[in-house]
Amino acid sequence: MSEAHLGQESWSKGQTAATDPRLNYGHKVTAALKPKYASGELVPWNFNPHRQLAYPRVFNRDLKASIRNRDGNCCVLCKDAESRLVVHHIDFNKQNCEVNNLITLCIPCHMKSHNRQKANKELFQSLVAGA
Repeated sequence: MSEAHLGQESWSKGQTAATDPRLNYGHKVTAALKPKYASGELVPWNFNPHRQLAYPRVFNRDLKASIRNRDGNCCVLCKDAESRLVVHHIDFNKQNCEVNNLITLCIPCHMKSHNRQKANKELFQSLVAGA
């Protein structure tokens, strides 16, 4: 608090969001507005229609562990088993969680795979078919 305000009570002392609308920062969607958001009539400020969808529920720890085990717990490209391994979608579609669309890669190979999508898609599909 600045020196000019020393000894003065806070303007919001004893106030709540119910008694003073200045304290309701808009973090909660009221029950009256929920149907408007659900119908699409209102759009949140951070809405991005081009945002990629989140991963589906089937893309979970168990599925990833089974893919890593299938691939020998190492990167299928460089055979590195020491680095952190990730499960990669061959067709780059997060919604396609078929076992034949998933492959184990280390972080460096995963980054390279996103730089050369078309070339690697065929290579990965042949690696999974041979596994």
